[in-house]
Amino acid sequence: MSERTDERPTGAPEATDTACLVAVFDVISVRDLDVLAQLGERHGPVTIALLDDDLVHDLYGRPPLTGIEDRLALVSHLRGVGGVRRYRLQDPVPGRRYVIAREPVPHGEGFVTVTPRRVSAADSVTAATASVPGHGTAA
Repeated sequence: MSERTDERPTGAPEATDTACLVAVFDVISVRDLDVLAQLGERHGPVTIALLDDDLVHDLYGRPPLTGIEDRLALVSHLRGVGGVRRYRLQDPVPGRRYVIAREPVPHGEGFVTVTPRRVSAADSVTAATASVPGHGTAA
C-alpha cells in the first residue's frame, strides 16, 4: 500500500480536478465534515464512495450503525457533496482518490490520505456503542 499526505495548497478549485473520498460515514462527525470541507476547498463538490455494509462488517467486525441506504441519503445532503455512491473493493474510484487518516479503509496505489484539522467525539461515540448488541464487544 502506498500512502501519502496531500500537501497541495488550498485555493480556488480546479474544474478538471475532481475528488472522490472513500469512507464509511457511519456516524457523521466533525472530523468527517472537516475532511469534506478541506477537499471542497481544493476541488469543489466531492464524490463520496461509501463502503457497503458487508465491507464495513469485514473491517470493523460489526455491521454499521446506519445502513447503506440511509448513509447514501444522509451524505447526499451534506454541503460540498457532488455525488454519492456505494463502494465495494472491486469498484473503480474516479478522479483524485482520498481516504481519511486512521480510518481502516482498504486502498492501494494512488490514494491520498487526508488528516482532519479538527478533532471530534467519534472515539467516545465508538466507546459508548461498544456494548450495544451487534455493534462491537463489551469491555
